[in-house]
Amino acid sequence: MKIRIRKFLRRFFTEAYRLKLEEKRLEKEFQKQLRTAKAARNEEEIGFLKAEYNTDSFINWEQREALLTKSLIKEAEGLRVHIPAKPNWTVDGYEESEDWDGIYERYLTDKGISKLEEEIEKKKKWKRERWAFVIQCTSAAVTVIGTLSGWIAFYLK
Repeated sequence: MKIRIRKFLRRFFTEAYRLKLEEKRLEKEFQKQLRTAKAARNEEEIGFLKAEYNTDSFINWEQREALLTKSLIKEAEGLRVHIPAKPNWTVDGYEESEDWDGIYERYLTDKGISKLEEEIEKKKKWKRERWAFVIQCTSAAVTVIGTLSGWIAFYLK
């Protein structure tokens, strides 16, 4: 179990870190190209650069959201929790969904994340309570056995 968690954390944080570095690289490159275009007073180039940067940063943001969604879904699958259904593709694009969004990659919306995290938390609470009950029953049984063995030992003397 610990090895699986380590692998997941390493892969998740490595990918998240790569996306963060990509975002910084995009910003740096954009600022450099923007300074050059402003020095040349090329308004058309400035507009193009801003649009390109916005698109690239949006794609990067969507990838990070998709990564978060994948990690939540993996956790939910491990706990056997209901995952909101992905919308189907139609001629006009994806069906409307309050739980899913995304143009380049599908990811859970804030509402979908809230639903999924709530379900995950319910399942974790149920598991904790189940183990607490098992421990209480075990300790009660051990107490009864200890008491009985004490009485037997006392009366057999």
